[in-house]
Amino acid sequence: IGKIGVFELAGVRFENPDVVFATGADGPFSDEYTAGNIGVGFLKSFRILFDYQRARVAFIRKDGAKP
Repeated sequence: IGKIGVFELAGVRFENPDVVFATGADGPFSDEYTAGNIGVGFLKSFRILFDYQRARVAFIRKDGAKP
């Protein structure tokens, strides 16, 4: 658990968020390319659209602003 300076997702900047770092030796967080997962605190500003057929995901800002 700690803080990072900035996290940006789909053009929205989150300043000094509290985060949890993935440090597990087993399971999905043991992959060397995985630093953690994106929690609801970040995602609540967006509607999330999954396009399974084309293997894409879109984060649409709820406030309608463009990045």
